[in-house]
Amino acid sequence: MGADSIRRILALSPRGQTSDQLIWRLKAGGIRVSGDQLLAGLQALQHSGEVVLDRNGRWTMCHLSGKDTGAASANLRAGGAGASPQAPEAVLTAMPLSSMPAQASRDMSDDVAGADAAEAPDPASPAPAPPWQALLSYYESTLRLDPRGSIEQFADRHGTQFQLFRAAGNWWHEAALEIAEDALPATLREALARRNDRVLALGYPLSVFEEDSVTTLLPALLIPARWAFADGQWRVSVADDAPSLNPRWLKLMARRSRQRQEVLAQRILGDDPAPALTTLVDNLSRALATHLAQPLRPGELAGHCSTAQEGIHNAAALFLPDESSFTRAAADDVARMAGWEEEARRACALGAMLDEAPAAGGRQDTDPAGPAARVVLNVDALSTSQRDAATTALNNPLTVIQGPPGTGKSQVIVSLIATLAMTGHSVLFASRNHQPLDEVGERLVRLAPDRPFVVRTRDQGGEQDTGFVDILQRLADAPQQMPALDDDGFGVEERFADLHRLAQERETIRRAEREREAIDLRLSEHVERARRIRDRLPPEVESRSPESAPGGLAGLITRIWVLLRRLFGRSALDASDETTLSPDAGLPDLDAVIARDRARLAQLGPARTFPEPDDQRLCEAARALLPAMMRKRLDIGPDGHTLFAERLAALAFGGKVESARLDRDDAQSILACYPVWITPALSDIVTGHPAAAPRLGT
Repeated sequence: MGADSIRRILALSPRGQTSDQLIWRLKAGGIRVSGDQLLAGLQALQHSGEVVLDRNGRWTMCHLSGKDTGAASANLRAGGAGASPQAPEAVLTAMPLSSMPAQASRDMSDDVAGADAAEAPDPASPAPAPPWQALLSYYESTLRLDPRGSIEQFADRHGTQFQLFRAAGNWWHEAALEIAEDALPATLREALARRNDRVLALGYPLSVFEEDSVTTLLPALLIPARWAFADGQWRVSVADDAPSLNPRWLKLMARRSRQRQEVLAQRILGDDPAPALTTLVDNLSRALATHLAQPLRPGELAGHCSTAQEGIHNAAALFLPDESSFTRAAADDVARMAGWEEEARRACALGAMLDEAPAAGGRQDTDPAGPAARVVLNVDALSTSQRDAATTALNNPLTVIQGPPGTGKSQVIVSLIATLAMTGHSVLFASRNHQPLDEVGERLVRLAPDRPFVVRTRDQGGEQDTGFVDILQRLADAPQQMPALDDDGFGVEERFADLHRLAQERETIRRAEREREAIDLRLSEHVERARRIRDRLPPEVESRSPESAPGGLAGLITRIWVLLRRLFGRSALDASDETTLSPDAGLPDLDAVIARDRARLAQLGPARTFPEPDDQRLCEAARALLPAMMRKRLDIGPDGHTLFAERLAALAFGGKVESARLDRDDAQSILACYPVWITPALSDIVTGHPAAAPRLGT
C-alpha cells in the first residue's frame, strides 16, 4: 500500500495512532489493508526516519523536512545523537512464517527423525541393553527434546538466541511452520548452524519487564518444537504438548501483580490437566487484565514488539535452548549414568530405585504390613490427584510426578518426606536447582522448627557445607534428651497408631472408589459392545440363550453360531482374572465379563466417601505429630551421646576425622537421628563413601 495514506493520517494525529486505529481509519476511507501490509508500510517509513513508535504503542510523525529525512534515517539506524526517544532498535520485528497442516508436520517429524538416525552412532551391541539403561536413555532423549525451562532474554539477542515470528491460524497445535531458508535473518541462520540439537521453544505471549534500568523479554507460555532444513525451507514442527508456564515469568509477574505464585498459576492453569493454549490465554487475560499492553489474540499475532513499553504483548517468539540450560546439563548427567557399570550403579540411590536385587548390606523394609500397605500421612491439604501421586510414589521403586509450576508438586514432596520420616525411613532430596531445595527445606523446617531433623548440605551462596562428620560431631557434643510423652500425656506411639489407622481407612475408601470408577467405565463399554452385537444377530438367535435354544432350524443355527464362536473366538477369560476384552471378543465373553463386573459392584456395596472433617483432622494430626516423632528420633540420651563421642574419637586420625572412614553402620546411626538430607547435586556425596550415602526412601 502507499505510504502517503499513512503520512496523511499521522499528520492529522499529533498524539499518534495505534496499528489498529490506522487500519480502522484506512478502511473508513475506503482503503482495504491487511495487518501485514500496514506493518510493511510503517516499517518502511520507520527505516526512513519519518515515523517512530512511542512508549504507548502509538505511531507518530517525526515532522522532518524532506532534505533532512535521509540524514535522520541514517542517524537513527546508527543510534547516534539526535535519535528519537523510541529508536528503531527498541522495536523488534517479527519474521513471517506460513502454517502447514498437521499431516505435513508429521511428515517433517519423520524426516527429522530419519536425519537424526543417520547422524546417530550405530546402536547395535552384542547384548541387549538392560531395562534400567533403556529407561535412562529414554529419559535423556526426552530432556534433549524439550528445550523449555526458565527462559529470559534481552533485546540485543534478537535474531541470535530468539526470534519474533508471526503466523496465522492455530500455529500452536500439531502444526508446522515454515519459511524459505534464504528469507531467514542471517544472524539466525548462523545461530542455527551452530546447533546440534534441533529443538526450540515457542513462547507466547511476550512480556517486557524493566528492572534496574535493564529491559528483559520473557514468554509466559512455552511449547516445545523441533526444526529442520529441507528442500530450501526452514520448518518448525510444533509438538502436541500442553503449554507450560515459564517459571521466571511467573515469578516476576506474581511480584508485579502482587499475587502469590501458586495463586496466579492456579488462576492461569485452571483445573484442566491439559489445557489448550486458547484457554490459558483467556485465563491469563482475566487474571492480569491491567498488565496487558495489547489484547491477546494468538491467531492474529502482532508483527512487532516495542521493548520500550512494559506489559504483556500479543507477540510470539522462537527461543533456542541455552547451551548452559538445566535440561542440557541434566541430559548429560543421565547419559553418563546410563553408561555406569553395575557395581557403580548398585552403590548409589539409582541402584536402589532401578535394580530388582537390593545392594549388599542394604536396609530391608521394616514396615510390618509390607510396602503395599504404605499410606500417605499428608501434613498439607492435598487434592485427590495429589494424594494418588504420593501413594503411588510410596509404593513403587520409581515414580515420575509431572506438572506445570503451581500445581502442587512441592506439597506432594513435603508430605512424602514427612510420611517417610515419621515411619522410620530416611530421605535424600536432591536437585540441580536451589529453588525447590529452598522451598521444600523451608516448609519442612516450619513443620518442626525446634526439631532439627533436616540437614541442608550446601546452600546457594556456598557458605554452608555440612556432611556426615559435622552431624556426628553435633551428636557427640551434647546429650539430647527429650520427654517421651506430650503435654496431654498421650504417647507418641498411640497417636501414630490412630493417625495411621485413619489414613488406611481413607486409602481403602479411595481404592474402592478407583475400582468402582474403573468397573463403571468397563461396564458402559462392554454393555454397548454387547448391544451392537445383538443388533446384528438374527432375531431368533438374539432372543434366546444357547442353553434354551429349541430344536429344528432355529436351534441348529444357534448351536452352530455358538460352536463357531467357541472354536474361533478369542476368550478374554482364559487363564486370567483380567476383565479386559480383546477387540474381537464375542457375546458369551462380553456377557460373562458384564456379569462378573456387576457382581463385583454388588460386593463393593454402596459408594463411600471419606468425611471432609476427618480428612482435615488427619492433616492437622500429622502436622502436630511430626515434631513429636522427630523429637523422639533425636532423643539419644546420655548413652547415645557417649557412643557417638567414642565413635568420633575412633575415627580421628592425626587430630582430624576422615569422612572416608565412616562405614554403613555410622551412616545408619546418623540417619536414625537426622532422617532428611537436602543436597544441590547427587554428586555431592556427603561422606565421600558410596556405601554411606543416604538413599531415597530407605
